[in-house]
Amino acid sequence: MKLKHLIGITLILAASLCSCSSDRASQNGSGETLLSHNIVIGESGGFTGMNSGYSIDSTGAVKSFQGIIKPENKQKDMGQLSQEQIKRINRLIPELLKTSYSEKANLTSYITLSKDGKVVRYTWPGPSPDKNVPESLNKFYTELNSIINSLKK
Repeated sequence: MKLKHLIGITLILAASLCSCSSDRASQNGSGETLLSHNIVIGESGGFTGMNSGYSIDSTGAVKSFQGIIKPENKQKDMGQLSQEQIKRINRLIPELLKTSYSEKANLTSYITLSKDGKVVRYTWPGPSPDKNVPESLNKFYTELNSIINSLKK
């Protein structure tokens, strides 16, 4: 799969997760905490060009996706983040946004944060961050992966 197709798929995923709401306050009308950003975490490329991962919207709804073409059309509900999990993720986002990192390989993993039409993307070679990845990105990936894995049980 060509890099421009992978980037296109990721941007489509990120755009589809953007909320129509103009106010992204940290709480909704019922007092529940919201994620400050929509998040996509995944892997793309490899021999098959497979794209797989998870999307999390501002309410904490988690969906998985997998496919070669338009995986966003094949999302499956994974569950709902707890208020505590949302708070844990929100605490890590400001530090993450202070950094940038973009390295690619045949198999590239990524995290995309989107808010109000703005998209920030982090990429690294392989399935998990290596020693070259900034600490804030590694910490965010580890926490997010732990939370998602807890939903799989």
